[in-house]
Amino acid sequence: MVKIDNLEEKSKQTLLECLRDVPFLEHHAQVVDAGVPRRAAVELGLADDTTLLVRFVRAYALALIGRADEAEPLALTNLDLQRQKHGDGHESLIRPLECLAEIRAQQGEYEEELALYEEIQAICEERLPEGHFQLAKVRMNLGTTYFELTDWVKAEACHRSSLEWCRKELGDDHAQTLSVLNNLANALTMQRRTDEAIPLLEEAIPLTKKIYGERNLVTVQTLNNLAACYNKGGAFEDAEAVCYETLELADGTLSEDHDVVLRVRMNLGKSLLGQERLEEAEEVFLPTWEMSRDAVGRDHPVTLSHLAQLVYVQSLRGDYEELELYARELHEQGRKSGRFLEWSQEMLDEAAAARND
Repeated sequence: MVKIDNLEEKSKQTLLECLRDVPFLEHHAQVVDAGVPRRAAVELGLADDTTLLVRFVRAYALALIGRADEAEPLALTNLDLQRQKHGDGHESLIRPLECLAEIRAQQGEYEEELALYEEIQAICEERLPEGHFQLAKVRMNLGTTYFELTDWVKAEACHRSSLEWCRKELGDDHAQTLSVLNNLANALTMQRRTDEAIPLLEEAIPLTKKIYGERNLVTVQTLNNLAACYNKGGAFEDAEAVCYETLELADGTLSEDHDVVLRVRMNLGKSLLGQERLEEAEEVFLPTWEMSRDAVGRDHPVTLSHLAQLVYVQSLRGDYEELELYARELHEQGRKSGRFLEWSQEMLDEAAAARND
């Protein structure tokens, strides 16, 4: 059980800083609210109202440990009350909007997440001075959302803006700087500009291990980003080696169905595909899809991405019975988000043509 306590002794920290370790303590099921100082409310930009603040704490903590459906009603109520008290465009809306955006991200509702961050950006640009940390933060969050929406160019622009601020104000070895380095490298990787991405990740990895240690979520994420970069650049053996190292570090630190672990497994499968080791790739992709399906749902965009890899393997193997089975699942579950519809139909047509031959 994680206790939000001793806050008076942490008067120089915000409440969110007190919550910083919550994501890494996933076996804890609850957050217990203790005394919340007025200073924390002021620093968070929240109304000076203990009831609102406690609701915010619960919503944010639940979101951080992956319980988005429980967090959502609390976050919506808190945001509505803030709007009633201060009106639209007030800076007190920033934190509640961030909380709701985190929930939307976990639910795979990236368009809604984007709208929330755009509202935050508008508030920041209107109410805060240029160079304020919150502007850099919202641009980083926008970049992450654009990444999920596969708009790599906009993601890159947002992260470059954030990185410039972080290097200047926080230094090269600050945790936030490393986070932005990772995000920028990811955006470059997806544009196949791996020659630009790899130096950023090589800069980030030793600093990340120094700050967080080796067996830590952030370190695992950074190494996985490097594996993804190697895959995009065609260095499949290097990607495979990094994936196995990353999974070893994740063992005992993160659950096997943790989103980041599943992403590592996806990169491992891709590295095996790149080496034409199709049966081994299938052995990775199948349980990865099943775990994602059970963890976040059949139609979640992340689950669909795992399933798409499995469809691709069956196409390469020429196993048209399995191809039809998985492609049909992908097509049906992709209707909500519109993802993979055209491609999954092509795979279904390929299976049908092979069956008719």
